[in-house]
Amino acid sequence: MLMENQPHDENQEIFNHFAYVLPFINDMLTSDVSVGMSDRERQLVYIPGRTLDLKIPIGAPLKAGSGLYRAINEKRRVVVKSDKSLWGVPFIATAFPICNKQKEIIGAIAVMENVDRQDHLKDMSTSLAQSMGVLAQHNPRDFRTDRRNLCRLRFINQSGQ
Repeated sequence: MLMENQPHDENQEIFNHFAYVLPFINDMLTSDVSVGMSDRERQLVYIPGRTLDLKIPIGAPLKAGSGLYRAINEKRRVVVKSDKSLWGVPFIATAFPICNKQKEIIGAIAVMENVDRQDHLKDMSTSLAQSMGVLAQHNPRDFRTDRRNLCRLRFINQSGQ
């Protein structure tokens, strides 16, 4: 939906500029991202990432709670972690409102990042924390941090005792 008191051409020109630049963002960033743009009501552009494809159809109404929807309605940059319930894939979206020359919000852009790597690191840190808990239950005299005991621990690990 374009602003009523704004010429259609000005807002369309702004959207055209963003639409021209958005495809380059996927190639520019090292992480796997999808990018999108909307007016105040509907998806205008969606470009999937290498592995992250939310399959957002052009013209789809914005979903309440999505990054684009929130950036427009909250009138600010938002970062949203979405679970599978919104688009079937977990991701993090960073969205920013698009304003015209009169500072009216006419839409938003978003970069959605795959969270597989973050989830994998979180799982690894949980496993490490659990292992640390098991180690903490052993006799503290066996795990002193002075040099002699560190060498002793290395020897024990190497000999399999």
